[in-house]
Order: sequence, then C-alpha cells, then structure tokens
Amino acid sequence: MVSAGEPTRSISVEETYDTDLSDPEVIRTELLAHADRLASRLHAESVSAGVVQLKVRYPDFTTVTRSHTFPEPVWAARDLFAAALELLERTDAGPIAVRLLGLGASGLVEV
Repeated sequence: MVSAGEPTRSISVEETYDTDLSDPEVIRTELLAHADRLASRLHAESVSAGVVQLKVRYPDFTTVTRSHTFPEPVWAARDLFAAALELLERTDAGPIAVRLLGLGASGLVEV
C-alpha cells in the first residue's frame, strides 16, 4: 500500500510489445526511449538513481532482470541509457526476441 507523504522507493517504465522485438537496433532504440522517460520521471520527483534495473521478458514469458549500482547517483538519460546497454549485453535479447522491456531506478536520493 502506498501512503501519501511516504518517499518514493523506486520509479520504473516498461512496455509490452504487440510484436516481439528481435532487431538489436530496435531494442536499443526502445531502451533509449525508456531511459528518456525514466529520466523525466526522476526529474519530476527531484531524485537521482543509485541503482538502475533492466527487465527483459522473452516470448515464452521467461523474465530476467539485471541491475547496476552507480558510484554516484544519476538522473541523466544518457547515464541511464549507457548502464541499460551494458545490462542488455548480459541478457539473450536480440538472439532471442523480446516481448517486454523495462527500466527502473531505485536507491533514490533527493537532489
């Protein structure tokens, strides 16, 4: 349950695609859009992310998550995107099509 006045613990964006994504360039483009949306939400909440998480769901509904802890909290889309690309390399996305992509931020600190 979320109560008014409690600090936000995490912020995330994700999308389930009508057609599974198999082109690595399309997957990267979608991740860039997610990084932009996540950065906008971080800015709106006036917080930075200490941790970023990537969520990938494959057509068989297997879901994997990968996370990266930043040395210093970030809120810029370019930093979130760079981390997301590194995390993507630790998945089977591309060789295996992707049904859902998500990007989340936690370890939030006020800016």
